[in-house]
Amino acid sequence: MSIENRGEITCANCSACCKAGIEGVFTPKEAAFLRRGGTDLAPLRDLDVMHAIALYEFRSDCGHIGKDPLTGNSICTQHENPDRPHACKTFVPGSLSCRLQREMQGVAPSGFDKDAFLRGEE
Repeated sequence: MSIENRGEITCANCSACCKAGIEGVFTPKEAAFLRRGGTDLAPLRDLDVMHAIALYEFRSDCGHIGKDPLTGNSICTQHENPDRPHACKTFVPGSLSCRLQREMQGVAPSGFDKDAFLRGEE
C-alpha cells in the first residue's frame, strides 16, 4: 500500500495521534484550547523568540477524544471546530506520520509492515 493510498485509513476508532507521550507544535491559543478540553500539556521548548509557537508533550490523552454514541468508536469531539489546532487540521489520515503513530499506539491496520513501507515495498 503506497502512502498515496490513504483512503483505507480513517480517523474513526483511532486517536493514535492524540495520545499521551506524543509531541506537537502549538501556539499559546491552541495550547489553551487543548487544555480547556482537559489535555495535560507540558511545554518542552519555545520554537521562536516571540513565544508564538512552542513544542509541547501530551502528558495525557487529548481531552477532546470522545466516543461516538452509535458505534462506540473513538472520535475527535472538536473535528469540525474551526478553532482546533493547525496540527490537528493538517494531519493527514494514512500519511507516514499517521501510520507510525497507529503502530506505536497499537492501532495499526491489519497487515501493515512498517519496515516494508519505509523501504517502499508496500
